[in-house]
Amino acid sequence: MEEADLSERVSQEVISAAAEWIGLLDSDDVSVSDRAAFEAWCAQSQTHRQTFERMRGFHDRLEHSDSSEREALQQLLDQPGRRSIRKTVLFGAGLIAAIGVAGVAVPFDSLLDRFPDHQTGRGQQQVLALGSGSSIVLDTDTAVRVNEGSGQDDVRLISGRVFAKVRDGRKRPFVVETPFGSAEAMGTAYSVEISNQTMVVEVAKSTVRVCPISGAARGCATLAPGDRALVRGDRVIKGTRVDPTVIGVWTSGWIEAVDEDLVSVLGRLNRYRVTPVGFDREALKGVRVSGSFPIKDQGAALRGIALSSGTIVTRSADGAITVKLDRTGSLAR
Repeated sequence: MEEADLSERVSQEVISAAAEWIGLLDSDDVSVSDRAAFEAWCAQSQTHRQTFERMRGFHDRLEHSDSSEREALQQLLDQPGRRSIRKTVLFGAGLIAAIGVAGVAVPFDSLLDRFPDHQTGRGQQQVLALGSGSSIVLDTDTAVRVNEGSGQDDVRLISGRVFAKVRDGRKRPFVVETPFGSAEAMGTAYSVEISNQTMVVEVAKSTVRVCPISGAARGCATLAPGDRALVRGDRVIKGTRVDPTVIGVWTSGWIEAVDEDLVSVLGRLNRYRVTPVGFDREALKGVRVSGSFPIKDQGAALRGIALSSGTIVTRSADGAITVKLDRTGSLAR
């Protein structure tokens, strides 16, 4: 599977050739025969065109990046133990193709991941419509790269969580890729999350084929609606089934809980807060909560949680918020 190969390592020759083609095609004296030769090179391998398109996007982002992004890239290239790193710089600001750890190409995606196409901050969500008619919803603290070239949507999840809504009737796969594996679907809705060095996939509609980064077919699994799977190393581990109707509910801007453990609900709420709500796990053990709590109105969410669970919300002099058991039967405002 060439896409899996590309996401792992691209040879020095292909990266160098792609960089040279970008420089030539952007020059003023590019000829018709040059363009024909480029198309012939792309036709030799799908990896050639994919590498060119990704490096072209990298080049464009680098030209418009700020000093902090360039510094981060330079730190990546200067990591101890990297030898014979060759840099191809185009148009001054240009493109850096990093090659060579003991003669092996640096993983291309580790470079591109430093320059996401779209990202959200803490407490933010974003809906991204793709040209194919499909869409993805980015959850809080999420970063992605998107490649809509070659008639295929490839979403690279760098961090956080996305929910994909794939247009019905697609002729080509829709792929969400992470550093740990990929989730490929045809006409479906599913979520993909990176959590604790693990890729988590939940399927709301249709089916999704999940594979570890190794790309070995024997390690893949096909998930149906309600299936949940974890991808760790070279394994896909199926977890406890989930009600498919609640998968991706967070995209509506609400946290839904049905007789759920309060500690779990507070944990979900905290992912949207710059300053987390404090609570004692042991003291709240066994407390249940039900309701719909708005992500964008944290005050209303906390009041609703307190009313539903019989707890109180306190605020200290320094502004720290804590949820505690209500020993008096009253709600602290």
